[in-house]
Amino acid sequence: MRPRWLLATVLLGINACALAERVIVPAYSEEALKGALINLLDERLAASDVSIDRRRVLLTLSGQLRERETLAAELAAFDELAAAAPPFRISLHTPESANVEPVLRATLTATLLRDATVARRRMRKGSIVTCDSVGRERREFSRYRDALLAVPCDSGVVALRDLAAGDVVRSGDIGAAPDVAAGEAVSLGVRSGGVRITTLATALVDAHVGEVTDVRLDRPSRTLRARVTARGEAEVESAR
Repeated sequence: MRPRWLLATVLLGINACALAERVIVPAYSEEALKGALINLLDERLAASDVSIDRRRVLLTLSGQLRERETLAAELAAFDELAAAAPPFRISLHTPESANVEPVLRATLTATLLRDATVARRRMRKGSIVTCDSVGRERREFSRYRDALLAVPCDSGVVALRDLAAGDVVRSGDIGAAPDVAAGEAVSLGVRSGGVRITTLATALVDAHVGEVTDVRLDRPSRTLRARVTARGEAEVESAR
């Protein structure tokens, strides 16, 4: 028996190029067709470090897949396939109808995966991030688009929030240690005329030099707005 194949034109509608290449894909069964289309999409996604989770792919056809003779596959080229989001809609053609109406339309509903930085151990807020404390794992792309691909570990950066083992490290989760940390004591300066009074307060929000943050006085109990002037120091701007 001669092999049976089908022509597939992937239509994602984003960054489509005018050029297209011909690829042979098996069409003797839905499972074979699905596997071939996944392989083609994975090849296009590879440059963007994105891949398809093969355990979570659903192929839907607009009609019944019939036995056919050897056919060709035409896969449209794309500048950035990773910019498209599933489901992937695919037109299936016979060679003689490649430029007109498809014989079938297929939809691949899939989950995309990408490498993400994850915490290998529990890290308390303020703890130094070492290269032993983070690693890379394949995670769901749509859920972790803001995940860091690389972390400047062993460079003095710290965790800016509590991280549990296995947590995806997102932008904003690690960085330079704040000059004033929430919950820690701050030397608070208050100027009145030509006199400067210094007292202790508690920072309510992390902040760096030049930023304005909230601090709390215990006696009398009140919240003040203060600008961070140095590590562990701030000057009052206003009172609430």
